[in-house]
Amino acid sequence: METEKELNAKILAITLEIQEKHPELSKYLKEMPVKIPNDNKPEISAKILEEYYQSLINILKKHSIEQLNPMTTVSEVLSILREKGYTVDFNLKKNHLLYGISMKLNPGEFVVDKHYRFEGPSDPGDEAIVYAISSPKYNLKGVLVNGYGTSSDSITNEMIKALDEKKSLLRR
Repeated sequence: METEKELNAKILAITLEIQEKHPELSKYLKEMPVKIPNDNKPEISAKILEEYYQSLINILKKHSIEQLNPMTTVSEVLSILREKGYTVDFNLKKNHLLYGISMKLNPGEFVVDKHYRFEGPSDPGDEAIVYAISSPKYNLKGVLVNGYGTSSDSITNEMIKALDEKKSLLRR
């Protein structure tokens, strides 16, 4: 485990990065833990500093997913989503999502946490959409890549509604 001095230096560096490069995130910063003796926590420990540092890292990671540059590639989005735990690859079927050989997720068993659209500069065949999907029922997080427009798969109205982005209970 790192020393309190090392952790304080890392906290300061990431706090400055947030303030300089992502000022819109400053409102999410908690005050840096200070040493206030009391009966329950007589001092700030390395563990508390590490937890605070990890919370700052999480703020930046969440922001990186939500603020992807429109010119970002599908592979970059997939890489960032994998880092955030979206590790299952879903396949779109007419009335359900499929993963593995036979595991089906029906509408109502998953939530679209976020989606990203990509438009080809000149070829409509380059249009794609990436879905970040979670399933509280099966404790899964994964991705679905599909075409849209003329290259989208034929699916039922129920699946179309299920693929609308909703606020997930799992997302914080």
